[in-house]
Amino acid sequence: MIRRRSRLWLTPDRGRVAAPEIASGLAKALGWSAERTRAEQREFFAALEHEDRLLLAAREVA
Repeated sequence: MIRRRSRLWLTPDRGRVAAPEIASGLAKALGWSAERTRAEQREFFAALEHEDRLLLAAREVA
């Protein structure tokens, strides 16, 4: 959601600060369980970590 529907992923923190609040709102709107909400947040943060590693590797090559 953060990446597809907002520009938060373009900010310096790439949406990390807003993610828990957004996940909470989505959980209420979509009827997610607490476990689903945590899983969605873990997936988002894991994707950011992966991208961070790719960006770092690209900088090292350049």
